[in-house]
Amino acid sequence: MPTTDVPCFYCGGSTAGQNHSREHCFSQRARAASFGPIAPKLHAFRGTSPATVQQHNQIPVVEDVCRKCNNARLQPYDVAGKKFAEDVDKLAGGDGASIYYSQDVIGFLLKTHLNYLRWTERDPKSSVWPFPFDKQIVASLRDHLPVPPETYRLYIEGWSADGLPPEFWKEEIDHPAPYDLFYVDVLGEVNIVASRWRIKWLETLLLLPRDGDYTDFDDRCAKVVSYFKGKGYEWQHLDEPLPDVAALRIVSLADWKSVKPRIEQFRQAEEFFRKP
Repeated sequence: MPTTDVPCFYCGGSTAGQNHSREHCFSQRARAASFGPIAPKLHAFRGTSPATVQQHNQIPVVEDVCRKCNNARLQPYDVAGKKFAEDVDKLAGGDGASIYYSQDVIGFLLKTHLNYLRWTERDPKSSVWPFPFDKQIVASLRDHLPVPPETYRLYIEGWSADGLPPEFWKEEIDHPAPYDLFYVDVLGEVNIVASRWRIKWLETLLLLPRDGDYTDFDDRCAKVVSYFKGKGYEWQHLDEPLPDVAALRIVSLADWKSVKPRIEQFRQAEEFFRKP
């Protein structure tokens, strides 16, 4: 049984002995629900630039969450993430898509990004660390409260299915585009950490201040969005859901011309594009 006692990221309690748990970066429940029997065979990818993307043969986990937080306090986000991921996986793209949405979906997306950011801490080449996580975000997730919207900016973008090769998502194991892809960028000019996570055709972007300073945060985030727009991204700001809104309509879509350069870096994509 593990004996390393790392303080729990959420509550600060012990993670040793019987308190130890393994928190999957992308909820195991959501992964299995969305990708079914192929889920255990899907590889995770991460990188700080296209040149540093690496494939990881083991499903990524962090071990700084105690058993109580993992199995109880954070479970509502995994339940919501399961419904969210199922809706994403049913479709080939975001065209006209309407997917499950709730306050807990926002919690699921934030939790997933924070997991991957902490997982990336292990990368000696990462320029992100040390990185202060906002205590309000962490405490709100732990206590199952709405995360103050002024503490983060969250965006999404769907890939349009129009123009995708018909067999694009049929590759399953040797798919041309990884189903689970995480990037992190540090944009020094505006001192912003840009965390990007994609599940199949849905891109998500979380922006946080690099040093915890929220001065001119809106303007700095606008510059980041403009920067990515220049690279072909069409980000849609993810507002807080209203009490009577249970579906999220994808209105920002990237066409095949924008998507293709993003995936050509992968070995599977090279093989896919060589096929007659």
